[in-house]
Amino acid sequence: MKPLSYVRAVFLTVLLFRSGFSQEVDHWETVIYAGDEWSFFVGISEPASDWNSLSFNDSSWAKGAAGIGYGDDDDETEIDPTISLYMRIKFVIEDADKISNSIFNIDYDDAFVAYLNGMEIARSNIGETGDVPAYNQTSNGLHEAQMYYGGEPDYSYLSGQKTSELLKTGNNILAIQIHNESITSSDMSAIPFFSVGIKDDSFTYRNVPSWFKPPFNFDSSNLPIIIINTGGESIPYEPKIDAQMGIVNNGSGNRNYVTDFYNEYDGHIGIEVRGQSSLGFEKKSYGLETRDSLGENLNVSLLGMPKENDWVLHGPYSDKSLMRNALTYSLAAGLGHYAPRVQFCEVVLNDTYRGVYVFTEKIKRDDDRVNVTKMLPQDINEPEVTGGYIFKKDKVNEGDNIISLTRGLELIITEPKNDNIVPEQTTWLLNYLNSFENVLYGNGDYTEYINVQSFVDNFLIVEFTKNIDGLRLSTYFHKDRNGKIIASPVWDYNLSLGNADYNDGWAPIGWYYPIISSWDKNWWIQLLQDPAFYDSCKTRWAEIRKGQFAESNIISMIDEWVELLDESQKRNFEYYNILGKYIWPNPGFPESGSFGYDSPTSGGPTTWQEEVNYLKDFIAGRLVWMDDQLEYDPTSLDLDDRRELQSFELFQNYPNPFNAQTTIRFSLGSKSNILITIYDTQGRTIKTILKALPAGDHSVKLNTADLASGVYFYRLKSGSIEKNRKMLLLK
Repeated sequence: MKPLSYVRAVFLTVLLFRSGFSQEVDHWETVIYAGDEWSFFVGISEPASDWNSLSFNDSSWAKGAAGIGYGDDDDETEIDPTISLYMRIKFVIEDADKISNSIFNIDYDDAFVAYLNGMEIARSNIGETGDVPAYNQTSNGLHEAQMYYGGEPDYSYLSGQKTSELLKTGNNILAIQIHNESITSSDMSAIPFFSVGIKDDSFTYRNVPSWFKPPFNFDSSNLPIIIINTGGESIPYEPKIDAQMGIVNNGSGNRNYVTDFYNEYDGHIGIEVRGQSSLGFEKKSYGLETRDSLGENLNVSLLGMPKENDWVLHGPYSDKSLMRNALTYSLAAGLGHYAPRVQFCEVVLNDTYRGVYVFTEKIKRDDDRVNVTKMLPQDINEPEVTGGYIFKKDKVNEGDNIISLTRGLELIITEPKNDNIVPEQTTWLLNYLNSFENVLYGNGDYTEYINVQSFVDNFLIVEFTKNIDGLRLSTYFHKDRNGKIIASPVWDYNLSLGNADYNDGWAPIGWYYPIISSWDKNWWIQLLQDPAFYDSCKTRWAEIRKGQFAESNIISMIDEWVELLDESQKRNFEYYNILGKYIWPNPGFPESGSFGYDSPTSGGPTTWQEEVNYLKDFIAGRLVWMDDQLEYDPTSLDLDDRRELQSFELFQNYPNPFNAQTTIRFSLGSKSNILITIYDTQGRTIKTILKALPAGDHSVKLNTADLASGVYFYRLKSGSIEKNRKMLLLK
């Protein structure tokens, strides 16, 4: 960790860099392409100390186009496996005064340090800023190249001040050293680019690549602004690197400016990229750790959340509504369970706008998070050894503390942490869980082991959202001292509420859990065979549908966030041009189902409002379907609504199945403003009919000449009363 004086200097630099957002640039041009001819040296020994300077004579070095490396099929020039690679290219700048600022891009595997005219401009995954890695120094960890499977290279922005200091009229040199994770690594990649912002309309160099993104003009927001500076270092998957973070939060209703003082946080952090299937996305998510000047954990309250030191910056990307995680966490919290708190914000990383993020809490043991007893290494006898534990069902990563139950279920212990847990504690928890499974699968009284309502609520949340990772990934449990197993908190719901083209995630009808029952080992499959557990699900559903899971409550939450995000979402999708495009695993696009999944491919939403409408329509359809399955009794309505319901009826359309036209009949007990909505299996609204009608029997003819064959639903709504039916169109 750098001394405090360094941090203040960096923060002053950040304030100066902020002016880069508004520096005048007429257009961008690329000076160096990866495919240009580079001089390179395979690191079998230390190169000359001035190898990255303009004066160095590289005539003895090999020549070739980048990418340079091996494996991944992304190399124009292949080399033998090595720990390190040194490469450099001379280039000419016709007039440095015409250049406003510059951007260095590189796709790499596994680490790099880049120098412009001998001065470091960027690094990732090796050493610290200013250090010169030795030729045989390995990277801090793995970093996979991105471009060969459709991703984009890393991005380092050089402000106008830094560019003018380093870039000269005439000859210049760009030098890069690439380092591998080990000599046995299967691949190495080095694919660099260098682009400049031109102040006038003259054209001197070359067009920028199709993926190139110029700096985004961003100066203020109605959301809190989080500004992170890594000193030019790229952020690896792990371990966390040192960085500085400032938060501008002037409070609700007040505007936040990037030039404001950091009034919410101003200090050190550790930061790393997080996620698994999302790692290839252009918009990354990050794990954060607030630290003091010595690099130790620093518990602070951020954005209205209780004091802690571990946080997550979730970057919604495939979830183009931006709110699926936030919505699910909020719904779960409303049921009385701890769920990570959330705050929408906008992020600037290394002077580059990065879009709308959800700042949230990391799941961990804490009085204000998962409130279980802190275990000590000496807690090896009962009752101390009985808790508290946090464990999860998830993908296994290197270093995870895995326990394998006798029936084959693998779980990961996250609390106590690996460096604190002792074998006796692991053994006790393993034995307890095996005993629970023996009772569960032996038709015994499993309620002695689990908090049944938490398992009911978890199941209902997974099924309502139709989370295609639910019950099998990112599924957390905890057990306090002398307590039962609790199935919470919820986590990672971005592939839910219709946002998946597999496991039928796009369809508001159909149970999710049977889809995974044949190949996934999880406790809910067995629990649902118990009539008492299923009855508990029905009872709980009827209870929460009157409150937290009332459609009006859920839609109200969404509408509140729609108003909040209306400004920032425009910037987000201007920077990430993905609306109307397939991002795995969005349903409804021609690419959807490209892996053999049974998903619609007719075309997905093309605007943010359409994404929000799709989310709302899925919710409406899902609630109707689950009400029917769980026998939710609408007589729980108030007296006036019950009287109306007695004469409110929606009949089956006729004919059904039908071809070009069908008739929908219904009865009203009083004069009403009615809304008839036709929607498809994705929950997308196809047609709406709004009428003011007197009491009595009515019918409407539905012309379907413009619709494709398939299953459709129709909903009749009057005030708070609604009924739904299904119809089949065959052509």
